[in-house]
Order: sequence, then C-alpha cells, then structure tokens
Amino acid sequence: MLVRRVTGIVESLAEAAPRRGWRLEVVHDGETVTRRPPRTVGAAHPAFDRLAVWEHPPAFRALLPSARIAGTDPLVLTDRGEALLESTFDREQLERHVILSRRLGPVRTRAGRHLALVGPWSHNHFHWFLDLLPRLALLPWEAEPATPIVVPATMSALQRESLLMAGVAPQRIVRALRSRAGIIPQVRVDELWFPSMTGRSTGNPPAWVIDWLRERLAPPAPEGRRTRLYVSRADAGSRRVAGE
Repeated sequence: MLVRRVTGIVESLAEAAPRRGWRLEVVHDGETVTRRPPRTVGAAHPAFDRLAVWEHPPAFRALLPSARIAGTDPLVLTDRGEALLESTFDREQLERHVILSRRLGPVRTRAGRHLALVGPWSHNHFHWFLDLLPRLALLPWEAEPATPIVVPATMSALQRESLLMAGVAPQRIVRALRSRAGIIPQVRVDELWFPSMTGRSTGNPPAWVIDWLRERLAPPAPEGRRTRLYVSRADAGSRRVAGE
C-alpha cells in the first residue's frame, strides 16, 4: 500500500524545534568570513567582490522523533511527513526533488536511535568531501558509539575509505534504500540525529570544516616544509581553467 505525498516543508529547524519540542544543539557558532582579494593577472572576476564577506549561520544538530529518510538521494521527513528544507542546499533544489512529485512507498522501520549522514549530490567527489562528510562532525557519533549511521544508498570505495579514515567502524554503517520500479523507499526510525548544513552554501566551507578534514584525513606536514599542489583540469570534460 502506498502512502500519501510529502505534507509540507519545515523551513527552519532552529525556529521549529522549540515549538515542536525537538532537541536542538548548536555545535559551531555562526561566523563572518572576510577574504583577501586574489592575486591574478589582469582584473579579478566580479564574483570575488561578491564573496569578499561571507556570513555562515550556526551549525547544529537536532534530535527528531519518529523521523523518516526517504529516497535514494534522501530527504529527511518529520513525524508529520514534512520535508526538512535543510536536507538540501536551498528551496529550489528541494522543490525539484523527485520526492515532492511522486508517491512514497511503504514505510520500513528500524528500532532505536540513528544518525543521518545523507545529503544532496553525495555521489560527487567534491560534494562528498566538502559538504557531506564534514557533517559527521556535527553528529554525536563518538559520544554514542553504538548508534547506527545512515549513509547514501550508493557509495564509492573512496567514500567508504574516507569514513574509515575519519574513524567510523564499518559495522555502524546502514545504507539508505534505493528506489526500485519507480517507488521511492522510506525508512522510519525511533529517533534521528539530523545535522544542519556546515555552511551557508556549497563551495564556501567555514574554517572549522577544513580544520576537521585536515585533522581526520591528512597526515601531518613535515616540519618546516611547505608544498603547493596544483590539480590540472586539462583533461576534464567541462569546467576547464582558462589560461592554464
């Protein structure tokens, strides 16, 4: 038996949590980033002026009762069937999500508390490392070592390795369900820790994200040695660098 579609949208967990009795914990305060202008040949692109000052909102986690994780590229739904806007980057991405235009499949249940480490475009190397993996730092995964962690349905070997390098034991990982025959799967858990986005938008991570990734994934640099690494896009199919 199929259930009804998504019933609405929770625009802001920070505003909804006090009214609904949800538990919300701020992990990192908001911050203002001021960037130096780039050193370049000729005039800098106007985008650098727009990004010179950047405001990051507070990063938090919320404990939601009877929440659902729905879809192969999952959204998180409340106990009332509302989609969390903070499941994706912005309202435009949410409104284009397949889950808002199709009916959902039967609900499968998993007992106990779970942690949500799912997000948009997780199959992409950049978005996995800059947008999704650092959300692990917002979750109480080390304080709750027995709590399962729900991850995207499809993951590469490198993504699995990065979780291991970050300290996540493979036996804790639970894959989200894949869509089959046009049916959007959904899993309901008793309680779900849900992390906010790490920053205001993709491509602009706050400093704590870079520090966390460096601490977890990168070996310490040799004392007194500084190396600059340039990754060429000369053989890329798109987004090549002009004047490389």
